[in-house]
Amino acid sequence: MESEKLKQYVPEIDVDKRVRKTFKQLGIRTLEELIQKTPDDLLLAHGFGNDGLFRVRKELKKLGLK
Repeated sequence: MESEKLKQYVPEIDVDKRVRKTFKQLGIRTLEELIQKTPDDLLLAHGFGNDGLFRVRKELKKLGLK
């Protein structure tokens, strides 16, 4: 079941446009690719800050990931 969640595309989670742009910039397409990134990886991306990180963590938690 969890492996099915990991194959879910990141556009399906509830994050704002700036966060989606960061995902695209970093080549993140699936939740599996997302959870392999560290918070520092995400925070180093242009336009991604603590608010974005908070939102991503919140959405992952909703899905039972991380």
